[in-house]
Amino acid sequence: MLLSIIISVYNGEEFVESCIRSVRERLTDEMELVVVDDGSTDNTWELIENAMLTDSRVRGIHIENIGLPGSRIEGVVVASGEYLYFMDVDDSLNDDFFYDIPHELEENRPDVILFDARRVFPDNRRPVGIENRVESGLYGRKEVEDRIITKLFCTHDLYGNRDIIPNVWTKVFRRDLFISSTASLKGKRIIIGEDLALSASVIMNASSVSVLPHKPYYNYLTNSSSIMNNYKENVFRETSFLCEYLEGLSADERYRRQICYERAFFAISAYYNEFFYISAKTGAEKKETVSMICSDPVLACALRQISLREVKFPGSLIVSCLMKGRLGLLMGIGSFIRLARPLIAKFVLS
Repeated sequence: MLLSIIISVYNGEEFVESCIRSVRERLTDEMELVVVDDGSTDNTWELIENAMLTDSRVRGIHIENIGLPGSRIEGVVVASGEYLYFMDVDDSLNDDFFYDIPHELEENRPDVILFDARRVFPDNRRPVGIENRVESGLYGRKEVEDRIITKLFCTHDLYGNRDIIPNVWTKVFRRDLFISSTASLKGKRIIIGEDLALSASVIMNASSVSVLPHKPYYNYLTNSSSIMNNYKENVFRETSFLCEYLEGLSADERYRRQICYERAFFAISAYYNEFFYISAKTGAEKKETVSMICSDPVLACALRQISLREVKFPGSLIVSCLMKGRLGLLMGIGSFIRLARPLIAKFVLS
């Protein structure tokens, strides 16, 4: 078996049947579909069982709810493909995936394949490309070290842009490399940024990486109506766990400096999280969170490695305030962000 496509789903009865059908109808004999029901309480498992009865290439397992990272690993355990691909149940693959990906795997046998995607919307607006900003081609180990690994992380403008898309649905992994490289994630508390942690773990150990020419192979569904309702608890703490894990992957100075920018980006994200997204927090509680970010010694050390000349506005202003502990100004900017939420949301999704 060449390729296993793995889908982890929790309470996905709305999407799982159509997703399975869409993939199943285009599978070749060298592919299989593994669907992991992560403890769903709706009819998800029944729909998976029905699909298994109609096609032997569809395999399903039902487990207790353990969350996305753990359920993906359970899918890997039962997968028989030499290569692994992970997708989300509410998204879809384009036809070219089922020809170009197997062709590349058989032609070059890379450890990892990187490819582009696009953002699609339920109201049928024009899709928006999600592209890797790295030249297409086959990269050997030295080129992976010099030209791929450093592009995994946040660019120095701190806009959250990464030259390589972090999401696993833009990558195919060699199964044995995936298993050995992600063993260090076992038992790690990574709730935010698990795709980045997983992708970095594997690519750091890859001997070869193939970057496909620009073409969207994956359709990522974005629900624009819910963007302001995406408030997350403890963003700064959870992303600090992520950065601590990423720092442990390499002692290379170039790499570790990139993690400083990653910490700065996540600090800005945690700050925006308090004001842009809708939550029940009081002003005093928001102030307490911002104060905690300002006083974090690990972040302070990372920010000293940042060149503000490389950081775009308004990120440069936020970083400067965090470095100087200007809590009053940060709260004032936060109030403006709260008032401008609809305009910012429109800009983000445009």
